[in-house]
Amino acid sequence: DALRFLPRRDRDVLHLVYHESLTLEKAAKRLRITKERVRQIKVRAIERLRLRMTGEKTRGDTLRLDLP
Repeated sequence: DALRFLPRRDRDVLHLVYHESLTLEKAAKRLRITKERVRQIKVRAIERLRLRMTGEKTRGDTLRLDLP
């Protein structure tokens, strides 16, 4: 399962937004972070999953999957 390779915060955001169907605003309140930060984490998590599943590298390898 590709999700297990994501940092905890990324998994939490994806779970809240996709599994619990929370809005970004409600997910932000639950995690005690801003709505914008939830959006950023969601985008990053999706990109990490895409890279993990396709094995692609983008942006000159500047995106590392092991970043917190």
